[in-house]
Amino acid sequence: MSGGAAGDDALKQLGKLTGLLDAVHDLDPVLVEEIILTALPVRLFRKGGRAEADFLLETGVRALAGQLAKEEGQLGEVMADFYRRFRLVVRHPGKKAPFLLDELQAAGARWRELRPRLRSGRAEGVEEFITWFDREVDELTAVARRTRRQAQRSRGHSAQHQPAQARKPKATRAKADVPATTEEDGLRIYETFLDAASESSPEMFALMERISCFLPHNDPVWRRIAEKAASMKKAGSLRPKDIEDFAIHLQGVLGEALALRHPWVGHLMSEAGVRAQKLVTKLGKGWRVVVVESEVYATKTRGSGLGQLYDASLWIVRDGKREAAPLWIMEVKSGSLSTAPEQVRKSFFREIGGSARLPVAGGEAQQFAVSNLRSLLERNGVDPAASGLDDLSTQRLLVAPRPPTDRALSRGLPKGVAIDYVQSVMPQAEIRAVSTYLARAIKKAESAAAP
Repeated sequence: MSGGAAGDDALKQLGKLTGLLDAVHDLDPVLVEEIILTALPVRLFRKGGRAEADFLLETGVRALAGQLAKEEGQLGEVMADFYRRFRLVVRHPGKKAPFLLDELQAAGARWRELRPRLRSGRAEGVEEFITWFDREVDELTAVARRTRRQAQRSRGHSAQHQPAQARKPKATRAKADVPATTEEDGLRIYETFLDAASESSPEMFALMERISCFLPHNDPVWRRIAEKAASMKKAGSLRPKDIEDFAIHLQGVLGEALALRHPWVGHLMSEAGVRAQKLVTKLGKGWRVVVVESEVYATKTRGSGLGQLYDASLWIVRDGKREAAPLWIMEVKSGSLSTAPEQVRKSFFREIGGSARLPVAGGEAQQFAVSNLRSLLERNGVDPAASGLDDLSTQRLLVAPRPPTDRALSRGLPKGVAIDYVQSVMPQAEIRAVSTYLARAIKKAESAAAP
């Protein structure tokens, strides 16, 4: 699996991504500042039968619990009881699980009974706190239900500690058939990109100039494109339909690369890296951070084999027991958005009792049992209240030209699971136009170089 890093290398990789963003800022500070001001991340989530949104800021909502508890003494007891019930469910998913799950749901009901009394008080920030804890209750209840269901399927043998032996994905198996490429091959693609830009219309030149600000000559994306071009050349794929498919491939690759270089994405990923290091320290010896810049493959919710899980991600893993949990994930959509919330829902369920291929030392990918992050922390005794971190849930980032509709969110997202939406640096139509133009330019250059 390309694009993966582990341990200290993971921190270096995050630093490298930050350095790339700094280079963009130095090249065009006005462009970066415009994106920062106009593409502020928004947290989208389902509330009842509708969707709601919050600006994603440093809320410090856990700190409000102490203040509110002074006015409503029962709050601390209700919160502690709910977290205790959740801890019992995820630690004992077997025979006692139905009884424990009922108790967890009863604890959630006690919280909902308490909300009107909190609202009747005068404490500042009470609505923000209620919104946050509502999501906590919904998310952890969904995790508990899924954990119980997985335990039933495995007849009491937790799949979280026994990775499924699934076939490698087609994309991974096909790697052996892909011609080897070098950095020089990537540089040649970049030069083709520059030549095509110099011959383009003023409108296309402006689009390609923006891309060149974010993706310089040494960016790994050019080698990925060279790899695809080499595969097409080996297969003799120079027909118009094949070039059309190549353009669609380029649209996805360029969209993912631009997303990773987005100022807000870089900021959120760096914050996640700091959060991951704190959690690894609390989890103790044997745990490390893994950054994966490319797609991750994991077991499917239905059927056999592996399917793509995320476009980029940051994990905490333990090599000895081969277990892992995603702390930060990114999905990039440069085409249709209607399926994005449903895709997040499936990813959320695949994190409970599934398995994924993640890089180990040397860059080789191996199978790891995947856990929901909250479940993993509870099983390993990491107390949310004493963690010193505002949010211990997996952060799910969606980078797209526009947000999903309320209808798609209310139908697709599980209750309590949020998407942090960031507007992409280029609209869908512009990325598609550049991808089509570049695909034709690469075909032309390959044809001219053919003996």
